[in-house]
Amino acid sequence: MRKWLVWAVRALIVVMTLGALAIMGGLLPMFGLSAVEEFPEVSYLFWPTLVLTETFMVAALVVLGSMWVLVGMVGRDQVFTARAWRYVDAIIVAFLVAAAISGFTLVWIVGFVDVGGPPIGMLGMVASVGSLAGATLMALMRGLLVKATEMRDELAEVV
Repeated sequence: MRKWLVWAVRALIVVMTLGALAIMGGLLPMFGLSAVEEFPEVSYLFWPTLVLTETFMVAALVVLGSMWVLVGMVGRDQVFTARAWRYVDAIIVAFLVAAAISGFTLVWIVGFVDVGGPPIGMLGMVASVGSLAGATLMALMRGLLVKATEMRDELAEVV
């Protein structure tokens, strides 16, 4: 892979990481406090939802960190190794954690607490289904990576 492409992808990862950190450190608490001021009757939801959304964002940071390592491995032509599988596994687990968090939050907020209405329900569905889609896609990609690694190892033995 061309070095400029590796650096371009890494620059995007840095931008996304900084955005995620800004969301975690500023926007989520600010939006939560704003909601508490506007709707004091649900102020008891501030801390549980903040913890859940921050945990969701940590899962996103795990995905970004794993992508950083994998892009570097691609740039060094080392991606077809068993070492790469660990990072793909980390991405899969992070997506599954994000799906579980968003699904639980959706059921809890809309189903039991009964706040937020359709917009929150749609957001929860998009986050849950999107996270599951990401996990499924990465599981498929892991299978391809394993197969390509095995084929590369077999070819190396022949040559």
